[in-house]
Amino acid sequence: MNVEVFNKEGVKSLVMINMDETPIYFDMQRNKTYHWRGDKSVSIIRTNGYKKRVTVCLVISSDGRKLPPVIIFKRKKTPANPLSKHIVVAAQTNGWITESLMKDWIKDIWNKMNLPSNIVKLLLLDHCSAHLKDSVMKAVRENGHIDFIPPGSTSLLQPLDLMINKPFKDYLRDIYGKWLEEKGTKDNNKTKKGYFKPPKYTEIIKWVHEAWGKISPELIKDSFKYAGNFFTLVI
Repeated sequence: MNVEVFNKEGVKSLVMINMDETPIYFDMQRNKTYHWRGDKSVSIIRTNGYKKRVTVCLVISSDGRKLPPVIIFKRKKTPANPLSKHIVVAAQTNGWITESLMKDWIKDIWNKMNLPSNIVKLLLLDHCSAHLKDSVMKAVRENGHIDFIPPGSTSLLQPLDLMINKPFKDYLRDIYGKWLEEKGTKDNNKTKKGYFKPPKYTEIIKWVHEAWGKISPELIKDSFKYAGNFFTLVI
């Protein structure tokens, strides 16, 4: 995986763009907690939205850029977006990426990337069914190139999986933990039945924006270099 040179109609500079979908839950507790040895029960504070989730599509480029994330809420109507300049918000009944949403992303984000004429852009995707649609591949190729990570190799070859998704979610958990302590577990955030209310849609949007802002360009560049090292071993 050479992210410096791409031989297509002559030698040109290559910018690789990796897009990946990852689930985010409204309750974002950490996987570990601390208690005294011998405790027979462990209490975990959570809201009544612990089963609610959204899909977040993260997009990075090999030159260290972060493209606007896409948040897909599991609902019929798209919620209000207070950060429309920074984040794309969509709605889908299952909360999944679809062929239609992929084509919207290509039109609104992929096609509007401002790159010099000597730069070739290559979209790197996994084998999600929405990515493999003929209409999606055709739309990408109208303004760039597309390639797919071999099935079963995303943990080795996908930059987002290698070095970005985990710290992004860790930042989200930190933000959620602060919200839970300062607001989420207060009496004025309870339902009539006494359950704690989950975060609002607008809060999820703001948290994704804040956590995404903490991912550095240097880490993004390193993720592509690291993936490139594994790629030479797999191919």
